[in-house]
Amino acid sequence: MSVIRKISNGKPQLTDEQIIRLQALAQMSDDDIDVSDIAEITDWSNAKRGLFPSLENTLDKDVLDWLVVQDDNTKDCINTVIRQFMAMQNQAYQIL
Repeated sequence: MSVIRKISNGKPQLTDEQIIRLQALAQMSDDDIDVSDIAEITDWSNAKRGLFPSLENTLDKDVLDWLVVQDDNTKDCINTVIRQFMAMQNQAYQIL
């Protein structure tokens, strides 16, 4: 029986088997990966650029204002804050 560990957002973490399969896939060259069951997109005429939300539209104004004050490079500041939170969460679940 395999064990599925849960993280704080309720989504299961990858199992050991899934991790092994992903590591094996990462070692393969692009030519060795079978993508025959994936349809190739050849018509990009309806493609749209810029559909990803900007920070201004994603974060609350007070949060964005605070991040800008902390660091001139807001993206780096956000990444640092999130990585620190991730590390704290990982430590909390290792204790369990």
